[in-house]
Amino acid sequence: MNIEYLDRTGYLVVRDASSSFTVKNAQIVTEGMLLEARNKGHNRILLDLTRWSKPKNEMVRYTIGKYLSEVIRPPLKVAVLSSPDVLNRFAETVATNRGAQLRVFSDEKLAIKWLLKSTDQR
Repeated sequence: MNIEYLDRTGYLVVRDASSSFTVKNAQIVTEGMLLEARNKGHNRILLDLTRWSKPKNEMVRYTIGKYLSEVIRPPLKVAVLSSPDVLNRFAETVATNRGAQLRVFSDEKLAIKWLLKSTDQR
């Protein structure tokens, strides 16, 4: 996996440039992201998955959303960037219905704007 971490004012950028959309890859990226955020003192993360391919089925999205809801707990807030052809927000819905502060975007500027808001507003 080719994961890059970048410090920005108020948040951490995590870019995975080469993975496929699988449960295992999501867990690997998430574990690294959480460790890096904790080490650098960030509780807001911009996760760039724009190069990820489509998952094999909706069960993959569901399982990832459920997993994310277990590990992304307030005050942690995550904006996920996805390419428009992959985006359907099913994993987001599963995660947010279980309490995660997570939202999926195809526009980086909108993602950062949401990420830096002091409250979780849609």
